[in-house]
Amino acid sequence: MKSLHIEWQHIEKNGKTCRRCAETGQTLTQVINELTEELKPKGISVSLTETKLSKDEVSQSNRLFFNGMALEDVLPDVTVSESPCSSCADLCGCGDLCGRDVNCRTVVSEGVVYEEIPATLIRKAALQTVARN
Repeated sequence: MKSLHIEWQHIEKNGKTCRRCAETGQTLTQVINELTEELKPKGISVSLTETKLSKDEVSQSNRLFFNGMALEDVLPDVTVSESPCSSCADLCGCGDLCGRDVNCRTVVSEGVVYEEIPATLIRKAALQTVARN
C-alpha cells in the first residue's frame, strides 16, 4: 500500500498554539479527512504527525512536510515569508514585554500572502506528492 505522510510543525506552549497555527491545524484536519476517503480506494493511506515546537523555534512554526518534503519544495510556485504575529508574541511571552515583534511564517502563492496555510495548497501538495510516488 502506498502512503502519504504529512508532518505539521507548530509552536505550542502549555497546550496552546498561536491563532495562525490553530487555523492551519483545523484546515489540515479537514483536508486529511477528505484525502483519506478519496485515496483509500486507490490503495493510498494518509497519516499525520504533529511536531510541537518550543517558543525558540517560532521561525520553523506552521510548516508542512509531505513524505519528508516541505510544502514550498513540493509546490515551487509557493514561497515562504514572515510577518509580525501578535498571537505568537502573546504565546511566547515576548512582544510588549521585551519590546520586540515576533515574526511568524507565511506562505505566498500567486502573489497572495497567507498567514494560515489554505486548504487548496495543502490538497495540491498532497496530490502532487502522491502522483510522484
